[in-house]
Amino acid sequence: MKNVPGKVLATSVVAAAVLAPSVVQADEMEVEVTTIVVDDDGVLKSVDYDEVVNELLDGERDGLYSYIMEHDMVGIGVNDDTIVDFDAYIDVLVSSDSSDEDILQQMIEDGEYLFTEEEEASVTPWNGENLAPHDIQGAGHFSPYEGEEVNNVKGVVTHNLDQGYFPKGFYIQSLEEDGDIGTSEGLFVVSDKEIEPGTVVSVSGMVEERKPDLPDYMSTETQMTTTQVAATEVMEMSTGADVPEPVTLAEDRPQPDEIDNDELTSFDPEEDAIDYYESMEGMRVDFNNPTISSPIDYSEVAMLPEGADVPETKAGGARLTEDDKNPERIIVDLDGYVDNDSYPATVGDTMDGSITGIVDYDFGNFQVLATEAPPELNQQDYQPGATELTRDSGKLNVATYNIENFTPEDAGQKANRIAESIADNMKQPDVIGLVEVQDNTGNEDDGTVSGEESAQTLIDAIEAAGGPTYEYSEIPPVDNAEGGEPGGNIRVGFLYNPDRVSLKDGAEKGGSEEAVAYENGDLTLNPGRVAPNSDALQGSRIPLAAEFTFQGEDVVVVLNHFNSKSGDDPLFGLEQPPERGSEEQRHAIAEEVNGFVDGILEDDPDANVVVMGDLNDFQFSKTLDILKGDDLTNMIDTLPEDEQYTYNFTGNSQVLDHILVNNDLAGSTTADILNINSDFSVAEDRASDHDPVLAQIDFGFDGWSAEEVVTYMKENLDIGYKAGDSEDSVTQDLILPNEGFDGTTISWSSSNEDVVTADGIVTRPETGTGDEVVTLTATITNGAEVQTEEVTLTIPEEAPAVDISEARALDGGMQAKVQGEITAINGSNYYIEDDTAGIVVYDENGNIDAEVGDVIEVQGATGAYYGQEQITVAYADSVMIAEADADALEPATVTGADIGEDTEAELVTLENVEITEAREYGEFTAVDGEGNTFIVDNEFTDVPVEVGDTLDSITGVVVYTFEEYKVAPRVESDLQ
Repeated sequence: MKNVPGKVLATSVVAAAVLAPSVVQADEMEVEVTTIVVDDDGVLKSVDYDEVVNELLDGERDGLYSYIMEHDMVGIGVNDDTIVDFDAYIDVLVSSDSSDEDILQQMIEDGEYLFTEEEEASVTPWNGENLAPHDIQGAGHFSPYEGEEVNNVKGVVTHNLDQGYFPKGFYIQSLEEDGDIGTSEGLFVVSDKEIEPGTVVSVSGMVEERKPDLPDYMSTETQMTTTQVAATEVMEMSTGADVPEPVTLAEDRPQPDEIDNDELTSFDPEEDAIDYYESMEGMRVDFNNPTISSPIDYSEVAMLPEGADVPETKAGGARLTEDDKNPERIIVDLDGYVDNDSYPATVGDTMDGSITGIVDYDFGNFQVLATEAPPELNQQDYQPGATELTRDSGKLNVATYNIENFTPEDAGQKANRIAESIADNMKQPDVIGLVEVQDNTGNEDDGTVSGEESAQTLIDAIEAAGGPTYEYSEIPPVDNAEGGEPGGNIRVGFLYNPDRVSLKDGAEKGGSEEAVAYENGDLTLNPGRVAPNSDALQGSRIPLAAEFTFQGEDVVVVLNHFNSKSGDDPLFGLEQPPERGSEEQRHAIAEEVNGFVDGILEDDPDANVVVMGDLNDFQFSKTLDILKGDDLTNMIDTLPEDEQYTYNFTGNSQVLDHILVNNDLAGSTTADILNINSDFSVAEDRASDHDPVLAQIDFGFDGWSAEEVVTYMKENLDIGYKAGDSEDSVTQDLILPNEGFDGTTISWSSSNEDVVTADGIVTRPETGTGDEVVTLTATITNGAEVQTEEVTLTIPEEAPAVDISEARALDGGMQAKVQGEITAINGSNYYIEDDTAGIVVYDENGNIDAEVGDVIEVQGATGAYYGQEQITVAYADSVMIAEADADALEPATVTGADIGEDTEAELVTLENVEITEAREYGEFTAVDGEGNTFIVDNEFTDVPVEVGDTLDSITGVVVYTFEEYKVAPRVESDLQ
């Protein structure tokens, strides 16, 4: 048997023989065998020949030798720069009497049976490891290879990712599992490549632990990480492989009922949910027949797998308790499958079928990135309800309501929704503590601190919704000193119904830095701020105390908005149990407010005190224990447990908003939480992200007589007019009240049912027929007492249609009828255009069923939403499709200098474009062929460009967001 350098390694028999020297002298040239090349499942790998020889001479068989024996040898590396085909070499060797060296020399000289340059370039050194995703992941939260370069990590591609805050890349799973549930079989690969799922790849690169890409104001210090390989090389080895079947959560692997029970000192996926999800990071998973546990937000919905054992809310969601943080919740990212603004997910809705996706981590939570469209929602018959605290002439109704950064810009749909919830669902409380009222210019940082115009916007909307004309009292904050959105100056303030209560006379309103006290049975300032100069309240909202008089009884109400939980460790974070650093300030604020209440009750033990607001902490928290002290009772604790929630955070329904009363009042106070927002999505008309909390205090007064009640209701009869309407001009349906205090009923009749029905439905006279005058008669009944009141209304004839440019010039709140072709749709916003201009049509109640290219005729109220002109359509009969699938509207060719108010909402094209700068939130700065700068926005779709790209043209709709005009491409083909 010949002693052949390559053949020696072909079998264990030959390998045991004495090896020939690696350098031999042939007749005309020196031949040095330097490497052996093997086929490692489609990837060519080279091993050092001398190292193999040394290993065998040392008697070792577990390293290079074993690796070579497990794979097919395909080449012999000679003289460092030439690779001879191994099979060809063996064929010649077997049929020739020449020496090994002569054969190698001849093959090199002839140039036959040598690797091509391309084949040689594909050969990579073997690093001594055959790695799979489970090796890179390891049984823990950090990879054992973190910070190391790895080669030849093989797996099958399961999904490509290019969205949101995630890096671009793809997921792979191991070709063979290791049988260890602690080591995930999945892995994320950072790469610009998009590879067909089912492709087997070999990946080389740096192993990293990726923190979430959070906004600047959020810390990543205690956020978990995602193990990934930043690829330097990706080789596609084969296609058509089966993608691994998903692991079925809660079935294949039961869910732990604790997030962590050992402070992360051990890794136990069967006991700790934080380890459970980590052990499947990057893997395909599914879960069956889920229940919705949160409204949609940023395309994410929290869900509960079938059979999840959680403390339930009345809606069927998961309720956060002191002992249960509900780790069974699964955050599902539905990006690309549903629209955030129109997806009607309501807590308690269900799905028949499975959610399938990949486990990853972002914003403090493990989540499932959906890789398939979700099953259809089974929407339960669950609607926002009204309080059972009926209007009673002898009882005081108070409420606290966080209205989420409310400004005059919210006039329209948001103001109307909040107003309707106050007028109808909350039944018009006597005193409402508003939380998160911004100043008159919103987040414009211009030194404005007053919020009077913001409040008036809401007061007008409440009146239009059929509610009373409230009055408002506040003390402006110090500019940019009390938290919230920069420039917004959020504060707390009181709405009160002057027909029912009054601010007690005798004390002046306090200033922003004046501290109120309680002396001789009254507040020294009314209203006044509690401890505005205390260190405890620095950077946070200052509590506001006001003294109201109700039928001769004085009540001090202290309204609060404690500092937020911003900066606290996430439930699923590197610190276990999570540190809640923000609660230290809440404890200090609670001590200040408790001390203030102590002072009131020391001065007057018979005083009536209500403390309420958004306290940003739970009913079982230390903050509430401090606040209650020995003086107060939290009325939240008196409610059924499944009703105890005012807010939903990532699927955990929880209490943040509270009403407390002094202990002597507790027995005569009844509370109610109206879950009209936190269970519902934007598409389901939520008015805010918080639910209002109400309390009714029974002072033991005798109610009014039937005659007094009916007379009061007659004198204060409030008809609700839509925006821009009054009794002199009614163009839209009316809101007609049907109940009042003490069980009073109100019925209506009309002098002309064809124009205004007894239910308030308005049908305007046709154009050219003239206006109509209609009399509505209200019959007000309480027992045997009956009185009537007439209201005379003018209903103008239908307005003739106007072109869009004329509609844009109308004052806000005016009715307009326009016709235009739909050029783009974003949720409830329809961009339409005619020959004169473009405008946004806001579909307030989901009445428009039309597509891009349809010509629609709409009638609605004009106005501006954050500076962008729009028409709000509120009723189905205000929409008509004039022409379906019309000829595509040709975009106007413009320059960057033309992008502005004159082209707002129009479809335009800009030519010879270069992308010059990446901005925040997926936007770019660009320059057109004439050197004009403009902004490319991602209002409708992510923009697949990079800095330096040049384009023949960009087509898009001109939008106005964040005080800038931008061009928003609708689809990828808008970029040429």
